[in-house]
Amino acid sequence: MQQIRQEGGRFIFCGTVEDEADLLAASGIAAKCPAYSMDDEDEVFSESVRTCFNCRYRRWLADGFECMKRLLAPQQRN
Repeated sequence: MQQIRQEGGRFIFCGTVEDEADLLAASGIAAKCPAYSMDDEDEVFSESVRTCFNCRYRRWLADGFECMKRLLAPQQRN
């Protein structure tokens, strides 16, 4: 997945909810993630979509988010 980059021990997802490919990639990761948990309703992109963009363990960055559970790396191999 080209949306994911590793910086040291951090896994960064570079993308936005406006880009369909980014949204599909983040949804695919979230579908397989054992730690996924929906964030508070005022913090989610869409309550009806399981995506990393809605996860309580993502921390927003200027150009994407960081997975605080560090689970993006194993997911990109699937």
